[in-house]
Amino acid sequence: MPSRRRWRELGLTLALQLAAAAAAQPVDDTINPDRPGLADGSNVVRAGRVQVETGLQRDDRSGNGTRSRTPFLPTLLRVRLT
Repeated sequence: MPSRRRWRELGLTLALQLAAAAAAQPVDDTINPDRPGLADGSNVVRAGRVQVETGLQRDDRSGNGTRSRTPFLPTLLRVRLT
């Protein structure tokens, strides 16, 4: 009969294998934020889903005695119909 230590080792091995298998399962509704406008990712959303990413960006410029501030609202919309 296996010792207690052996049972613990077997239990730990089984738990690690189950955790690895669960982590490997695909996730259907993963959100993949990637800051719109910088480097838009090539990932797609699941069929029938909509994902909107937005942010606020401000451009400050100065030169020749003038200053300007321009706000931007970069937005990325992902829609998969089929």
